[in-house]
Amino acid sequence: MVAGTTPLESGDPTPRVGGPTEEDLAKCVHCGLCLNACPTYRATGLETESPRGRIYLMRALHDGRIDLDDSFHTHMDLCLVCRACETACPSGVPFGRMMEATRDQMWNEPVGPPAQRVANRLTFEFVFPHRRLFQRLFAAMRIYQHSGLRSIVRRSGLLRKMPGGWGEREALMPLLDSASFVVQDAIPPRLPGVPRVGFLAGCVMSTAFGDVQRASVRVLERFGCQVVVPPGQGCCGALNVHAGERARAKIMAKAVVESMLEADLDVIVVNSAGCGSTMKEYSELFADEPDYLPRVRQFERLVRDFSEFLAELPFPRVSGPGSKESDGVIAVYQDACHLRHAQRIAAQPRELLKQVDGLQTVELAYPDLCCGSAGVYNLQHPAMSREILNAKLDDIRASGASLVVSANPGCIMQLRKGAEEAQLPIQVRHIAEVLDEALNGRDG
Repeated sequence: MVAGTTPLESGDPTPRVGGPTEEDLAKCVHCGLCLNACPTYRATGLETESPRGRIYLMRALHDGRIDLDDSFHTHMDLCLVCRACETACPSGVPFGRMMEATRDQMWNEPVGPPAQRVANRLTFEFVFPHRRLFQRLFAAMRIYQHSGLRSIVRRSGLLRKMPGGWGEREALMPLLDSASFVVQDAIPPRLPGVPRVGFLAGCVMSTAFGDVQRASVRVLERFGCQVVVPPGQGCCGALNVHAGERARAKIMAKAVVESMLEADLDVIVVNSAGCGSTMKEYSELFADEPDYLPRVRQFERLVRDFSEFLAELPFPRVSGPGSKESDGVIAVYQDACHLRHAQRIAAQPRELLKQVDGLQTVELAYPDLCCGSAGVYNLQHPAMSREILNAKLDDIRASGASLVVSANPGCIMQLRKGAEEAQLPIQVRHIAEVLDEALNGRDG
């Protein structure tokens, strides 16, 4: 019996419906090569906080030997789903898919902290699925940040006294200096002989990172692409999928699929690692809808990460931020987990950054480890997230870098917050911003 789980008290074990498939569960041979790749195992040393231990619990639940109780929820919820174990695994265990299926089992169960359950319902059932509500919340945040209210609230210490991690939430929010990025009102006609690129506006990216989205579009247009931001799209559903809320995730995913396919595109470009990994795996979300799967697979074949697509083009050498300085700017590329481990994209962004004169790129000692952001993980598990973040900040500090480049909004917000609190003098930027400024600099 694994410590921290509850066996069924009476009766013969009854296999549980749903969750990971027998085929996926059988792939794990419990070799242990995943252990050192797992951030929570590295932090705790506990078998139950490792991929191998969690799969053991999934199997026990699947076979009906334990119940889905608060203890089971705790072990599953503490996982970041960074999927570093998938990269380390020699047996091809699809741990991300298994964890998402397990959290789907957990979604409607009365387990876990009540405050977290309420917050999850509000976030994933009411906020992310409704684009206008999401935009209004960010509009209110802009007023809060720029009216002086933010300074008053922070000085008062009120946020530290509020339950539910509101202080952490407020500190993570980036300064909303720029206008939101908006979708087009209508699908434009195709330009003959020009690559037609669909672009995901996204939810967090369009509201909190409007400048990054505009920079991405400028870079794509500089390479002769017709960029289309189709109307009708909204949140891609990635955060809902990762949390186990699949019903609304499917509704959001269908809106994205249909808006993109109706636009007659050659490729679909995504510049958020978490969004891109889920969009490339929509067929797993719609596995129970065989009639719709051909359309989903047609969509998946078009999806490319921003750096993945650019790396396929003849990207020239361009002038960067330190091209006029003797030593240049020391930069590190921080791998977003869902880019490196889920999409297996690591070389392409590094090759693009090497094309920027004035950037002296160096590697972190542990580039494959998570920063502790993981969607809303840093809000739900601030202590563990902070421990993982501190290790990442120590790695960045040792590198001597003054610029950290990433490709995921969660990583960027997490690293900016950590650097500010640790008084670490670094800039954290999206790769699209760095490339856009370098391309502009090339023209003087």
